Amino acid sequence: MARILIVDDEALIREGLARALRSFGSVVPVATGEDALREASGEPVALCFLDLTLPGMDGLKTGQRMHELSPDTKIVVMTANLLTDHAVRTMEEFACRLLPKPFNLSDVKALASEFGAGTGVSPGKERRATERTVMVRPFRLTLSFANSGGPGMVSETATVVDMSSGGMCIHLNAPLKTGLAVMLDRKRGTVRWERLSAGSECTAGVQYS
Repeated sequence: MARILIVDDEALIREGLARALRSFGSVVPVATGEDALREASGEPVALCFLDLTLPGMDGLKTGQRMHELSPDTKIVVMTANLLTDHAVRTMEEFACRLLPKPFNLSDVKALASEFGAGTGVSPGKERRATERTVMVRPFRLTLSFANSGGPGMVSETATVVDMSSGGMCIHLNAPLKTGLAVMLDRKRGTVRWERLSAGSECTAGVQYS
């Protein structure tokens, strides 16, 4: 049975992820990077959900150390914050996917299935091909939409954290509403879902028109 490590200092998130992932393998929830490394140095870990904001050793350092200890472990980084260029460059060394907070547990289960947890697939084997583009390095683009408070358009810089042939998941410092028509550089699209986090930060799914 695959071993799945959850690293987050928020108990509610650890508990929620543990419940969602029980059918995929043996789940080990821990609250610190130090505890995560102790687990990774023991029995093999197939998949790790790693929060970037941790007490003591942060998620970036934990991810680097875990990759050194267990290079076959698939590491999914979780964060509610916009990433700095330094964070993106560091994540490229060890992360296989970025999961923005807040997220749906269905997304977590899809990732567990995608990366072989609970399927008998060795962590070192190549994973099943999907239509999604694996976003190890997020990139930025300009998002434009109608100004609700007056004439003209509003432009915001958005970070693309996941994408497929039909749309993309973006993160930005401005609230969006479901159904809003947007322009992503030269592509037209519609916001199909949105989640607000701290302040005005928003994660949204955009479907191409």
